[in-house]
Amino acid sequence: MPEIGFAGQDKISEAKVLVIGAGGLGCPVLLYLAGMGVGTLGIVDNDTVHLSNLHRQILYKEIDIGKPKAEIASDYIRHLNSSIHIIPLVERITNNNIESICTNYEIIVDCTDNVESRTTLSNYGNRLDKPVVFGAVQQFEGMVTVFNKQFTFNNLFPENSILPNTSCAQEGILGHVAGHVACLMVNEVVKIILGLEGVLSGKLLTTNLKSGRQRIFFLNT
Repeated sequence: MPEIGFAGQDKISEAKVLVIGAGGLGCPVLLYLAGMGVGTLGIVDNDTVHLSNLHRQILYKEIDIGKPKAEIASDYIRHLNSSIHIIPLVERITNNNIESICTNYEIIVDCTDNVESRTTLSNYGNRLDKPVVFGAVQQFEGMVTVFNKQFTFNNLFPENSILPNTSCAQEGILGHVAGHVACLMVNEVVKIILGLEGVLSGKLLTTNLKSGRQRIFFLNT
């Protein structure tokens, strides 16, 4: 591809990307980033594999139920691409540990599913001017944006209109919708690594797979 070439592949192989959350979004994100040869991949997740995860968390099998997601995901992608450096961490991201966990990475990918973690990651990226690729999915719908020094999660969702902390079991989620949104997130990571135009910084991409409609909103920064 002319947009990548040998120089672009070198950038990809030298990139250090941290994926927070190895669930419905994190699994395909990790799969594609490892497949393209991102040099260093960090995986942070404190949860274990559950039977209800398997329809959308594509790195896991029934035999993995009860095991730590970060470790199982790490083993899977290590067999996919043994040339990359993989760092799993069975831990929940908090204000107390975020500095030590995130400091060596250039790009953070927020695949979490709770407001507290999303706010923590966004504020960290804002403070250090480090891009945070954010994605969320519910039922047939999803959204993707990139938080940075100019725009944060709290700007997008002010406290009085904050996203509810509802679970996938409560709201419902289709595996292929999570995969679709994850691919859009990977695309943002690639654009950031390669320095391409069109990064969703200050923009919100929304997608609805039921209606087939996809829109980009320009946000006030």
